[in-house]
Amino acid sequence: MNTKRLILAIVVAFVVLWVTDFLVHGVWMVPDYRGTQQLWRTDAAMGSRMSWMGLFSGTWAIIMYVVVPMPGSIAAKWFFAGILQTILLGLVTFFVYKPKSAPVKM
Repeated sequence: MNTKRLILAIVVAFVVLWVTDFLVHGVWMVPDYRGTQQLWRTDAAMGSRMSWMGLFSGTWAIIMYVVVPMPGSIAAKWFFAGILQTILLGLVTFFVYKPKSAPVKM
């Protein structure tokens, strides 16, 4: 195991996660959130529960659609953005951590 590459992969994945979260929730979905303001907690109340949201994000999108009277488009965007984010994080981690190829001996 290459500890330096592992630490770099973790840091890069963390940065990619925060950037994509900002793009999804802070840019792309702002109109959806503004149109349904009455459904959401305050920023402070949501912030205190972020660790739980991160832990159960995929399941959370489906459950929220079932229990909250929100448009299906919001749940669908959450779900598919989460899938794309997970794929992107996997690829980034792979390419950052990927060990260099050993030279071919003949």
